[in-house]
This record gives sequence, structure tokens and C-alpha cells, in this order.
Amino acid sequence: MQPPRIFYIGFLVVFSLFWMLFKIGGTANFPRALLSFAIDMVPSVAAMMITTELLLPKYVYQKKYGPFGLTYAAVILIAGGLSIWGQLAMSGITISNYSERAARSNHFFYWFWSDLILVSFFLVFMTTAAGTAIRFAYDRVKALQHVEQ
Repeated sequence: MQPPRIFYIGFLVVFSLFWMLFKIGGTANFPRALLSFAIDMVPSVAAMMITTELLLPKYVYQKKYGPFGLTYAAVILIAGGLSIWGQLAMSGITISNYSERAARSNHFFYWFWSDLILVSFFLVFMTTAAGTAIRFAYDRVKALQHVEQ
């Protein structure tokens, strides 16, 4: 069965436009917003494709929910971590200088924990969840068509 690539692409185009507008709204520097957008989206899209094309057929469709849950959590943590690492690298921030930056600025503390940490993992989770929903819906329609024939 052919995977629903056109539906993934449609979702990613619409979601990418939304996320790009969000990034542009956060900074007046367009090249920086574009780089930040790419740093967020590349791991998210990779996580979505791994989840929908590898994990679902290998675990969920085989009713191996425990291994799926563990592997899915690892995918979310790795992709979210890559996004966080990329955003920090782009900003010239290291974990070792986090304490001094947080002590100097409450804004940095809140940016780090809410905008960077939570949003990175949330973005990856939402992207993979949407891709999973698309895959489930597509496979269900294909199964119904097969039954009708």
C-alpha cells in the first residue's frame, strides 16, 4: 500500500506557513527567523516520517504497543533535543553559561523553559501526532475501499 505522502506534504505546507509566521513574529531579522524555522522543522519532519513510516507498521499495526511507546518517546526526545541544541547553537548559548544568563535576566529564564524547551518537544509531538492521524485515516480509507471491492 502506497503511503499517504501527498497528505503529509499538504499538512507540512500548511503547518510550515503557520510556524514560519510564528517565527517571523518573534524576531524582525528574517534570515534568523528562517534559520530558526529550519532548525525546528527538520527534526520534527524527520520524527514524523520515522513515526508514520517505520514505527506504526512495525509496532502499532503488529499490536506491540509497549515497544512503540518506548521508541516513540525516544524519537520525541531525540528530535526535540536536536531542535533545542540547534536553537542554542544559533544563539551562541551553551548549557554551561545558562546559570549566569538566567541570573541576569528573568526573560532568558522564561524563554529557555517555555519558548525553547517546552515548545521544542511540543512541536515535535504535534507534528508526529498529526502525521499519525493522517496515516491512520489514510489506512482506514484504503481498508474500507478494499472491503467494498
